[in-house]
Amino acid sequence: MNIQRKFGRDAIVHWQARKTWAGMPITFTQYFVIEVPGRSIRLVQRKGFLYTEIDEIHLYRINDFSVFKSLSNKIFGVGNIDIHYSDRGDQHSMRVTRVKGVYEAYELLTRLYEVDRTNRGIIHTAVRR
Repeated sequence: MNIQRKFGRDAIVHWQARKTWAGMPITFTQYFVIEVPGRSIRLVQRKGFLYTEIDEIHLYRINDFSVFKSLSNKIFGVGNIDIHYSDRGDQHSMRVTRVKGVYEAYELLTRLYEVDRTNRGIIHTAVRR
């Protein structure tokens, strides 16, 4: 994925990882946290080889994060992050699956989440169910 071509020359990649299988990055799923200064901070999930699907979440839309590691994930040194977010009133979720350094990624996401919400002047939004 050419980040500068898609998001502009000033785009900053804070984090990138690849989904792993048995601890090895041999899948075609990639994750990026991209900041375009003055505009947005996004989590991007890119899946596929012949058919490519790209999902983006603006970090200020996230409602909740959770990290979990199964026994097999612990053995291979990877973990998952569940992200729950709202988009135009609808609730959605994305799973960042089997990435190395899951706790560091979680800390980075929560820090950038707070920065993005502060920059946008969002203090707290109640989630309607």
